[in-house]
Amino acid sequence: MKISYSQLLNIVLVAILASSVFFMNTRSTIETKTASAGTYDPWLDYNEDGYIGIDDIFDTASSFGAEGDATKNVYITNAMIPTIFSAYEWGHYGIIHYAYPETFWNETKGYKEVSIIVGAGPSRVFVDVAFYPSMSTGVGAGINIDSFNVSEGSVNRIYPVISGGIYISIYTMNDTAEYAMTFYMTP
Repeated sequence: MKISYSQLLNIVLVAILASSVFFMNTRSTIETKTASAGTYDPWLDYNEDGYIGIDDIFDTASSFGAEGDATKNVYITNAMIPTIFSAYEWGHYGIIHYAYPETFWNETKGYKEVSIIVGAGPSRVFVDVAFYPSMSTGVGAGINIDSFNVSEGSVNRIYPVISGGIYISIYTMNDTAEYAMTFYMTP
């Protein structure tokens, strides 16, 4: 049997293509088995699927050059329920009347310290601070920890958290009084 030149060329080309596919496949298998995967780092697993793959690399690459705050929330794992605590702040400004004191209640569970700043104009304001086990226990079941007054200035007080919630009452003995209060809790 005679083989023509074109048939011989076809056989050679097929042999070359088949061998190149074989060698490329063998090479990628060898590279895959010899490449080191490293140790798993959950901070790098952005989609939290337990595997650091191309999706995670894409997320990192798409954020290339971005800047911002590097702080991360950290879960407390030795608690019965995982919880995130961060600093908490609120402020209030108002005019109080003699017969209507202003009262504020806030949960303090998970925080270590409460800071209160109260400022007042020329009319004196009085401040009572107490800690309560919970809001449901109501007035009378708490621990009164401080009473102070402010006139034409401000007073800053810091208290360690001793119970589940803090109760603040602001009142005046005059007809009306202006005041401002800032409340800050730290974990």
